[in-house]
Amino acid sequence: MRFLDFLFPPKCIGCGEVLESASKLIHEKGGDAFCPSCRAEWEMAKLSQCARCRLPMIDCRCSSNMMRRNGNNVLLKLCSYKGEPMGAVKRLIFALKRSADRRAERFAAYQLHMPIMKYASIYLGADLIITNVPRRERGIINFGYDHAAFLAKNLSKITHIPYEPLLLREIDGKEQKNLDEEARRRNVKGVFSLNKKAASIKGRCIILVDDVVTTGASINECISVLKDAEPAAILPVCIAQNARIFTEEDKDK
Repeated sequence: MRFLDFLFPPKCIGCGEVLESASKLIHEKGGDAFCPSCRAEWEMAKLSQCARCRLPMIDCRCSSNMMRRNGNNVLLKLCSYKGEPMGAVKRLIFALKRSADRRAERFAAYQLHMPIMKYASIYLGADLIITNVPRRERGIINFGYDHAAFLAKNLSKITHIPYEPLLLREIDGKEQKNLDEEARRRNVKGVFSLNKKAASIKGRCIILVDDVVTTGASINECISVLKDAEPAAILPVCIAQNARIFTEEDKDK
């Protein structure tokens, strides 16, 4: 156990329980994020069944209707995201968005790197680059950081795939969470642009990182902007996809 752990015992980001052990190896791999009970809840969320493809969420590749209409048929994710109750998944998202919790960042990055590398080794080329959906300026002002950028940089360290801030947010726009699907699409139109100071992505494979995908409006718009730079492929990934998407889409079938 590290000396600082005696002074400031690590606590579970799910329930706040003091963790009994935090060895260097566990700490580095983000294993000190959850207590055994909350970790079990997290693992069960990864194994919950997708309503569309019937695969466990960790193996699901389904994207939202909005993404598919734009030709983006694949979305890697770890689990589904529900508004209630306040469980392990939601606590992890909050720790990433609002607390700049380094343990949450490490944990999420290690969890994401496995399906990413599995998919990349089969479908993508060797020339990979990681980037992220930029956070709203208001969010950066309120919380002091871009959580998606932190997550993408952690993924870069783990996978040794270079990170580049390929996208800029030109317009802040309204907060998405209270908007319906069509309003979300309009709200992000023209919001993002290519970062001309970043490395060229022509012919390269882009891994595009975000925390949560609801309708897919933001990540969809980012993909559209990136496609203008002629990459070979774009792989969108997130920690969680809103479970309500599939329920709402099934009503339309």
